[in-house]
Order: sequence, then structure tokens, then C-alpha cells
Amino acid sequence: MSGRFSRGVDGADTRLIRSINRNALFTVIRGNMPITVSQLSARTGLSLSTVNSVLKDLMDVNLVLATGITASTGGRKPVAYSLNLRDICVCGAELNARTIRVALFRLDGSIIRMSTLQAENIEPLALASVVADTLGDLVTRTEIGLDHIIGLGLSQYGIVGPEGNRIRLDIQHGWREVSLGSMLQQRLPIPVFVVEDTLAKLTAELEFGGEKNRQHVLYLLFGSSHGQGVSGRFVSDGSILNGAQGFAGQFGHILIDPCGPRCSCGRRGCWEAVGDVSRLLEKVKDSLGPSPEASNGLLETLARIRAAAEKGDAAMCAVLDWFVGVQAEGIANLIHTFNPKHIVIDGAVVVLGDIFLERLKIAIEQKVMKPYLEGLKVEFSAMGDNGALLGASAIVLREAISIMEQGLASRAMRR
Repeated sequence: MSGRFSRGVDGADTRLIRSINRNALFTVIRGNMPITVSQLSARTGLSLSTVNSVLKDLMDVNLVLATGITASTGGRKPVAYSLNLRDICVCGAELNARTIRVALFRLDGSIIRMSTLQAENIEPLALASVVADTLGDLVTRTEIGLDHIIGLGLSQYGIVGPEGNRIRLDIQHGWREVSLGSMLQQRLPIPVFVVEDTLAKLTAELEFGGEKNRQHVLYLLFGSSHGQGVSGRFVSDGSILNGAQGFAGQFGHILIDPCGPRCSCGRRGCWEAVGDVSRLLEKVKDSLGPSPEASNGLLETLARIRAAAEKGDAAMCAVLDWFVGVQAEGIANLIHTFNPKHIVIDGAVVVLGDIFLERLKIAIEQKVMKPYLEGLKVEFSAMGDNGALLGASAIVLREAISIMEQGLASRAMRR
């Protein structure tokens, strides 16, 4: 990448304002391609001269391109601008219990190429090397230089520190206080961000979901990459609530039954201890056989549960109603706490389909005070299997302007 951002002459305040303006224009362009200078001015409230100046900044670092002439209502035909989908991209990676996926994405979220590797019982240092080697292979095969990749986002199950570097706790791999981000950064010449899978999937939902810019969203993940757990996040006025240390959203540890089974956190009766997807599989194993360990086997079993319930199997419907009741109990607590407008359900339970979702809506209505239900929409996520990958890359994209500014400032200091 070539070029440099123009620097303000009036000190830090001018540089901050210019950075804010770059982010504002970049965000609007991302959601409204192609777009003209006058349209950008109208949407951001910035003057035409400021828009033109900031556009030059974005074009100098190849984030934005002039993509053609648009129809005119009189006078000179205006130029339209879009993200650079030609030769700038971001990398997303997802660590599951048994696999690691690494993918290159264009700036609009479309996938360029992806690799999937086995990663069961892998140690952190080995994982860092695998990710770096896989990214190098993708770069070679796509003929996109590393200097054209903005950064790498890695989605992983567990509790991740707010700095996007350290894994505080990962039960599925048995990791505690692992600086995976630093290990990756030592092997890669691009910025690295490690993010909790729930946050990655929510980011994908907000950036690329059917209804963008939703302001009050309760996102719930039932059955993550390894088919277990209950987690989520809340979006208030368009901002994700992360908490003081970035640990918000461990909804699975809301108390549901004080006399319930022991949870991994040590308490009894937590939401995920009582109503985790694995509990559903335990209750139907006599009818469908033992619950499989592999993630694809988990999804197949959930599909068989759905099919049996759709056919009216009384025992299966009873188990499904029990499972729905547990989820509705936890969700009702969250509705009364956060007062959302949208609830997005994601994870393995999506395979249960409408027979689960419609029952859940009814159960929620029975447990929630009526004023909270006004205008409330409950839906499945539409992100599919690539939500965590896409969200991890979107988190890098949100930092694109900051990354570019830091890189250019570093270059300037070395001159």
C-alpha cells in the first residue's frame, strides 16, 4: 500500500477530528456502496470540501476507490466511490474444539478463499504456527501480498481479555491465561485481534445481518463451536455492552434452579448447567441413541429431534417443551433486565428450526410482562456456519482506519 494520510497542522485535536471523519466516511461507504460526495456529505453532515479531503486520505491508502460515473440531474456527472474490493482484504480465523478455519475476505464480507485444518488437542504455540502457516498458504494461492491484508481476527470459545490478546479461560482446550495474540503477532507482520466467539458472531450479525444498525439487540448463543454453553451480548443504542473487563455476556451463569446440576463455574443450577444443548441430548438418548461427540453428529441429532417433533412424536415434543421452557425462563430474565427490541438466537439450536422458535416465542409471551413485549422481534441468526469467521474479520475492519494511521505514523518516524 502506498500514500500517506495528510496530517493536521493544529495539533492533536485536528488529528483526532480528522480520524473521526475518516471513520465516519469509511463506515458510511461500507454500508452504502456506491456513493457520491454529495450523498456522503448529506449522510455525515460534513462539508463537501471535508468529504473530498477525507476521501483522498482513504484513497491514498487504497481503502476506497472511485468506481465510476453516476447519472446526473444536471451539470457534471458525479463520481461514485466504493470500498476497494479488488486488492485489499482482511483475514478471519475460527478455533473450534477440533478444527481451525482461516479465511480471506474482501472488504464487503465476501469470501475469497478458506482453509480448514484439524486442531484437536493442539497447544497454543503449535496453533499460532498453524494459523500463520495457513495464512501464508492462502496468500500464496490467492496472490495477495501480506501488505494488502489489513489484519487478522481470531474467534475462539472462552473468556478473552479486553485487549484482544490474552485468553483468560478456555474450558474446551484447558487453557488459562494464554497470550495467544502475542504468539500470533510474533509470527505475522499484520495486526492480530483475538475475540470471544460470541462477540465475533454478534459483530457479524450487526455488520452483515438482514437488518443492519439495530439499536437494542439481545444476542443469544446456544451451543457454540463445540455444541455447549449459553452466552450472549446486549446492544444498547447501537453499542455492544462489554463490561468493565470485557467479560459481559456470560448469561449461561444466570441462576435457573438452585437445586440443579453442578455447573463448570462451581455453582449449582446455572442456565447452561440446567438447559445446555447437551442436556437436551441426554434426555433423548434413549430414543435416538447416545449423543455423538463430533459437532456434525450433534447437528444431525438435533435435526432428528426436530423431525420427530414435527411428526408429532409425543415423547420428543415433551422433551422439546422442557428445553424451550428453560430457555424462556432465562430469556425472560434478560428481557426484564435489558428491554430489547430484537432477540437474535444463534448456535446449534438453529437446527431445531421453527418448531423450536415458535414454541419459544409462546413461552416467552407467557413469562414476560406485556409492556416489554411491544414490538419485540425474536428470530434466528441468518449468518450460518461462517458467522464467527466473518465477525472476526469485521472486527479487524472496524479498526481499519486506526491500523492504517498507526502504520503510516510508524513509517514516518523511521524516515
